Amino acid sequence: MERTGDGYRLSTGKEFYANLGLLSVHPADPMVCSEGYDGGVAESQVREEWEDDAESAEKFTPAERREIAEFMIALWQRFGGIA
Repeated sequence: MERTGDGYRLSTGKEFYANLGLLSVHPADPMVCSEGYDGGVAESQVREEWEDDAESAEKFTPAERREIAEFMIALWQRFGGIA
């Protein structure tokens, strides 16, 4: 997973928007991924171009979800001085 100008690119080539590169997981629903301070990423926001139609979105595969999780775990480990 690598940072792009306005989001991230997964190893599969799929890109998604993340305001300021910020990603988070909702504590009450770990299947909800958010970006920035007020936007959703999750599976409803993965697009080749920004669209308002969530029906056109591609879903993350299990491998892509794991890639995002491992990326975020590594950031939290650095934050906590663990890695």
